[in-house]
Order: sequence, then C-alpha cells, then structure tokens
Amino acid sequence: MRRLILLLVLPLAGCWEGGVFYAASESLPALPPGTYRSIPSDHPEDAKIVRVSIRKDGMTTIVDKEATNTLGFAPLGGAYFVMWLPDEERDQAVYALFERKQGRYRILVPICDRTKAIATAAGATVAIDPKVTTCRFKTRPQLEDGLRHLEGREMDSVELIPMPPAGGAAGTAP
Repeated sequence: MRRLILLLVLPLAGCWEGGVFYAASESLPALPPGTYRSIPSDHPEDAKIVRVSIRKDGMTTIVDKEATNTLGFAPLGGAYFVMWLPDEERDQAVYALFERKQGRYRILVPICDRTKAIATAAGATVAIDPKVTTCRFKTRPQLEDGLRHLEGREMDSVELIPMPPAGGAAGTAP
C-alpha cells in the first residue's frame, strides 16, 4: 500500500482491497500516455508531475520522482473504470474508481472509514486495526457492485491534468 500512497499523495487511512481480480490482459489504456499534473483534492499544494506510459501487457505505468507504479484499468461502464494496483508479494490489490470524462481524468479514492456502508452492502468485510480500517472484498462482482455505488459521489480524489508536450503550442521555444 505504500506505493499507492506515494502515487496518490493521499492519507489512505483505509482503502478498498481484495485479491487480484483482474489480469493484465484485461487492462485498457484509460489514461492516455503523456505528462500530467497530479493534484490531490485534500492537499492541492502537494501536486506532482507524473509521466504515464502503457506497457505491452496492457498495464499502465505512472512515474513520479518518488515511485514507479504499475496500475490496471478495467471498464466498469460509461465514464468509469476499476483501477487496481497489484501487490504480487501478498497476492492482493488495492482498488479505486477511475473517471474519464470529456478529457478529465480523476482517481476517486474510497477511504474505508467514509465508504464502509457502501462496501459492506456490496459484501465487503471491514477489518479494523489501530492504524488503518480496510474494506476487503472477496470477489470481483462484490467489488464492482461497491464501485458502481460510488459513481457520481464526491470523495477524496486525484485529478490528472494533461500537460502540453515540451516545446508544444503552450511552450516557448528556447
């Protein structure tokens, strides 16, 4: 989970997680390759510049100064995607909702403490630990049901704003 914290720059005081319910071959390029300004909703002053690329296996790589993260995006319907960050060592993944709408890209982060009712209604179990509360899903249908109930809600998020290419129309020539 540490790598996801670096990527999102959010205090993930409990996230949604479960087994690795998706294969790399199911991942689609929901976030086009390029350079983005990554702005967390709760701390916009912590904005970062990230580079996005698509791997041959379909997964997406997001790189910033601190970390390289490999994520998957599977269509959920309409403008929404399931976003997952696999942790192969634990055979688990951390999940979030990704929104791609009219050139706007947002990672919607379901903090378990704030989305517990939605997660449990979808079948998740809640693990309460002194440091973190986690919503754990046992199946892909449970996870997808929970994520669909988050669509359109306001929650912690990270907006990814495309930056013009270096030397592009918005830049000035040296």
